[in-house]
Amino acid sequence: MIDSQKIDLQQQASFKEVFDNLLSEQRECVFCSTDTITMCLRKVIKRKKWNPQKFVEKTGLTAVLYSRIKNKDDHNITLEPVIAICIGAQLSFSLSIELIQKAGYSLNGSKIHTAYKALLMSTANISIDKANQFLISQGFKAISDKNMYKN
Repeated sequence: MIDSQKIDLQQQASFKEVFDNLLSEQRECVFCSTDTITMCLRKVIKRKKWNPQKFVEKTGLTAVLYSRIKNKDDHNITLEPVIAICIGAQLSFSLSIELIQKAGYSLNGSKIHTAYKALLMSTANISIDKANQFLISQGFKAISDKNMYKN
């Protein structure tokens, strides 16, 4: 087999893996049109099998926020924690955008929103700590810090 055929097979395998992961994510984390952001976040938490400690570790958010998501139906959530959850859960870009929209937000062409998009496109390869480091290096605030979301 020549080298270009090997590369094509490797690329196909890589695309197939991404495809399979997206299908699995969509099956396991289907959001209904009537689901609130809180319901959607509960589905993400359930899919990831997160307890409060794992939620804090993966998102950099607080156990108090975890409890509010799990127990309070009308919890309003700001954009940054939604993005932190998407990154921590390593959600696909399309599912992340769907969650952001469920929370009542959209990402525009501003510098900060462009940075968020870049992070969301890289979620399989980035931790919340690395995401925060990137944002700070670009002159933005971190999206998650346990002291930011105490209330």
